[in-house]
Amino acid sequence: MIVKVIAMAAVVVWTAVFMLKTPNMNMEKCGETVIIFKPDALERHLQIDLHKLLEDNKFVIRDEKTFTWTGTLIISFYREHLEKPFFKDLYASLLGKQSTALLVVSLDHHKDAVKHWRSMVKEIRLEYQLDSTRNTVHGSDSCRSVAREKHFLFEWN
Repeated sequence: MIVKVIAMAAVVVWTAVFMLKTPNMNMEKCGETVIIFKPDALERHLQIDLHKLLEDNKFVIRDEKTFTWTGTLIISFYREHLEKPFFKDLYASLLGKQSTALLVVSLDHHKDAVKHWRSMVKEIRLEYQLDSTRNTVHGSDSCRSVAREKHFLFEWN
């Protein structure tokens, strides 16, 4: 219990500092987005199929990193879901497992990279997800999320 309280306090402090430093980007068109191939995708060797899907949809990978989920990273990354009923299952499905984070840009300059990827996520999950927490991919939901997730996955982790 004490560990959870300390972790949550750290997330609150970090979030407050981050939000002060990050301009409101929710109304802007995002040129890039963060994508995560979740553990179930890696365990089933879906990376080649997912990379091909990115290429076919005019995304270019700027950065790619495989990482292992720690308890602190899960709590920090998914802080908005801490009190939701599915969080324990999400936590258990990620802890100690590997994922691949990608920072991608859309070559189609008329498309918002976040919206473009998010429009694809539903179909990817319909085809590949195992259940509601082992759902194959993640995608940022806003420009602000892109900035926050880039920090967690490419700068801090």
